[in-house]
Amino acid sequence: MGRIRLRFASVRFALGAALLSVSAGVARLETTSSAASSALFAAGLMTLATGVASIESRSVVVHDRWDYGRIHRALEKAPEDAVIRIQQTWFPEENFVAALCNLYLQQHKRFALRVLLMDPGEERDPPPDLLAARVRLRGISATASAEKIRSTMADLVRLKQMVHDDQSGLPGSGRRAGEVDLEIRLYDFLPFGPIYQIGDEVMFVGFYVNHGTSSAGPMLEIRNSGRTALWRQFAQNFDYGWRASQARRHHPAP
Repeated sequence: MGRIRLRFASVRFALGAALLSVSAGVARLETTSSAASSALFAAGLMTLATGVASIESRSVVVHDRWDYGRIHRALEKAPEDAVIRIQQTWFPEENFVAALCNLYLQQHKRFALRVLLMDPGEERDPPPDLLAARVRLRGISATASAEKIRSTMADLVRLKQMVHDDQSGLPGSGRRAGEVDLEIRLYDFLPFGPIYQIGDEVMFVGFYVNHGTSSAGPMLEIRNSGRTALWRQFAQNFDYGWRASQARRHHPAP
């Protein structure tokens, strides 16, 4: 992903022009100098071009719809000991935890998982007003939504146990073999949208649309190139929510 930005760098432009002139002079010498002339010409042309334009990586890309495939590919490419930070109501994609499990078992990842989910309330009590408001226009009851959150929590804890059972005794990489560094906290503040931060490389941010799951809305793909303002803002967004939810830690048990 990149874009061309026009600019004028006088020093580069002058150096490129000088190299082109030298290459022309060398070309007039014996034919054995043709290789040197070609090299000087190519260097001059490239330097001249960078004096008037540059290719910059795009730090933010807007996708029309949420795309879990991009998240899966980013997880596959991430360092094996990356910290994965996720904020969601619950995991709307049923296969997401299974895909994470595959990364641990088949690709021997050692991700640390920091997961923020909406507080579903106590099982025997009515769901919190915040959860009820979140799903009011979605055609799903608050009670059913609370069960989906609890199911997501149970799936994550089950993932940790599965990896532990499968990998016990294998050599680790910075962490004990078979151990998933998992922490789940529950939030009760007004959310903006889902956040999936894959280590220090890339972050995916969505929007909570009122009529459906966040996967029905657009997705921002933010690359951590040069610590962009958007990266800092959404990283801080997660930081504040994580600290505010410390008293609602679900796993490991307080």
